[in-house]
Amino acid sequence: MSLSKVFKNILNTINFHFVSDEKYRRKLFRKKFKKELNLNDPQTFNEKVNYRILMDRNPLYTELADKLKVREYVKRTIGEKYLIKLLGFYENTKDIEYDCFPDKFVLKCNHDAGSVIICKNKSLFDYKKANKKINFHLKNDMYKRTREWHYKNIQPKVICEEYLDIFGEENNNFLPEDYKLHCFGGRVEFFEIQFNRFGKERFINVYDREWVLQPFVMGCKNTNFKLEKPRKLKELIYLAEKLSNGFDYCRVDFYLLGDTIYFGEITFTPCNGLDLILPEEWDYKLGQKWHLTLKND
Repeated sequence: MSLSKVFKNILNTINFHFVSDEKYRRKLFRKKFKKELNLNDPQTFNEKVNYRILMDRNPLYTELADKLKVREYVKRTIGEKYLIKLLGFYENTKDIEYDCFPDKFVLKCNHDAGSVIICKNKSLFDYKKANKKINFHLKNDMYKRTREWHYKNIQPKVICEEYLDIFGEENNNFLPEDYKLHCFGGRVEFFEIQFNRFGKERFINVYDREWVLQPFVMGCKNTNFKLEKPRKLKELIYLAEKLSNGFDYCRVDFYLLGDTIYFGEITFTPCNGLDLILPEEWDYKLGQKWHLTLKND
């Protein structure tokens, strides 16, 4: 783990004890958007994400942000067949049963972001390096780092899942990494499709539920090629709307392996409320789709 990440973690922990959540988030918002965060009457999509982070203490957010516990919610809501096979979960790296895993597998923590480790060949896998990274993330308090409350009470664990070979042997960068469905009031309004997330240049296309490319971007420019409508479009919409039922907003992510759909995650505060939506008017337009109930109403 790099010294810069360790230092940043220490700095975040120090800030946590001296700067309130609201003050911290107002500073982040001001730095990103060059304007003040409106919490009294939030209008834009990003303002409403920040409002939720600071004001909404729904314990279900914590349960569903837990990458291990959310599996039970998915199982009872849409069925176990949409879950990636779980190979094991552990309290610490000393308990990880590497000898029992197949040649390809995925390790990650259940409580944070950025901890994913992909093994494509056990004979070449650096176990010590993997354990070092996982140990760092097990100690990483996502709440202290981002002030997203719903991560606060997740008990850190290590998860091992089956590896999904989405891109094939050729590592095709023209295939979507996943399908992110933004749901407002239990209805899918648009798809966010990302490409080449870990490459030199990342791309994001946004489509409506009829698969029409939208005239705005979310942090990255569009691809220069046309993406065909997925054959499982209707099923993706159906599943996302089942999982998002009862929430005024959430994002539901899926993977597609051929025509087989796998659940990815449910996100309640995408991009930590700092997503650069351009043109700026679309931040407002998306915000108007979110019928948020203010806590003082």
